[in-house]
Amino acid sequence: MFSKFKLTILLANIAAALFMFLVFRYIINDSFTTNSSGAIYGATFPDLSVDVYSELEAELEANIHSQNAVFKVRDAGCSVENQAKQIQELAESGAETVFVCPVKSDGLDEALEKAKEMGCRIITLGNIYKSGEYIDYAVSSENHEAGLQMASTLAGAIDKGKILIIGEEDSLLSQERITGFSEYFQMNDAFDASDVILTDGKSETVMEKVSEKLRGSGGYDAIFATSDRIGIGAYGALKELGHAGKIPILTVDGSPDGRKMVKAGKFYASSGIYPSEIAKRAVELSFYDERDEKIEIKRIPVRLITKTTISSYDLSKWK
Repeated sequence: MFSKFKLTILLANIAAALFMFLVFRYIINDSFTTNSSGAIYGATFPDLSVDVYSELEAELEANIHSQNAVFKVRDAGCSVENQAKQIQELAESGAETVFVCPVKSDGLDEALEKAKEMGCRIITLGNIYKSGEYIDYAVSSENHEAGLQMASTLAGAIDKGKILIIGEEDSLLSQERITGFSEYFQMNDAFDASDVILTDGKSETVMEKVSEKLRGSGGYDAIFATSDRIGIGAYGALKELGHAGKIPILTVDGSPDGRKMVKAGKFYASSGIYPSEIAKRAVELSFYDERDEKIEIKRIPVRLITKTTISSYDLSKWK
């Protein structure tokens, strides 16, 4: 009888200790996921399986958690309609600031207007939205400069040629990069940079479209892709047709995958962006009390990545 009593006491003590441990762990975890000051931030991205968006999200989270604030993240699944709903839902949930990386450059006006009416601060980052009417601040890379940088790099490698430009449809960010690249060759008759195809930006779709384009053309001397993902799709098309390594591919992003392509000689060069700086600047702007009278995009510089400079970069990280 005494042994059973001692066993009962022991089990009761263990249960009580386990209960206290769970309560303590909940309190500790909650202190890291909630904000003692009550501030809530929200963010919505086109597709968090894409490395540039996941990197922006991770950097936003790191900067926001350093403020001990709540951070609510949404993945729009490449749908403008989903993103519009997410913006409104985040605003209704009490988010003081909503960071928006637009799926497309249009289609969010109504959702942004409603969020603003609820007193929400709107900051776009990475991708560019067509209108600043309902946006407090916008942060992106020097996209035009990135295009110019890749054009200049190509001109230093070949004397003349026909260039295929591959961009993303409904993307002002992509268009800025194309404009910068094309402008460089406008006064140089030795280069033809007039052939542009637009895709959904996915490597598989790009590979299919570029393969079709290459089969129906007289050939190209170089390819400019407005993102690493697009560049990887273009390389896949060249490989499929037996042209891999014969036509230089230049891209923008400088992601870890893009850097590996440069190191392997599959990309000739890339213009690298800084997601960490974009996210940091966006969070800094969330503390401003007044929006700019006229929205101007805050630009983060880009850097040249080639096979001669690749050794100075960590291939596993953006930084």
